[in-house]
Amino acid sequence: MFDDIKALNKKHLSQTIREMKALGHYKKEFSELIRRRAHLLTRYKLQMEQFESDEYPGEEQTGSGGTKKSARQLVLESVLKELRETEKELMLTPKALKELEAEE
Repeated sequence: MFDDIKALNKKHLSQTIREMKALGHYKKEFSELIRRRAHLLTRYKLQMEQFESDEYPGEEQTGSGGTKKSARQLVLESVLKELRETEKELMLTPKALKELEAEE
C-alpha cells in the first residue's frame, strides 16, 4: 500500500512540474510548494476513494437526532481548501494565471 502511495505522490509531483513548465513559470525555488501540492493531491485522491466507496458517510447523526458533517467529510474539505490555496500560490488556477498575465 505504501508503495502505491509513493508512486501516486511521485506521479503528482511530475504532473505538477509538467503543468508549471507548460505554463512557463516553473522554478526550482517552488520545489517545496510543488511537493506540498503533490502530497495534497495524493491525500485528496485517497480520501475521495474512501469517501466514494461508501465506507465513510458524508453525514452522521448527532446526539440530538440531527445530522452533521462526518469527520471524513471535514478532512476532505480541509485538504481541498489547502490544495486550492497551494494551487493559487503556484499560479495553477485560471484566476491566478489571469492575475499573472495582467501584471506582465
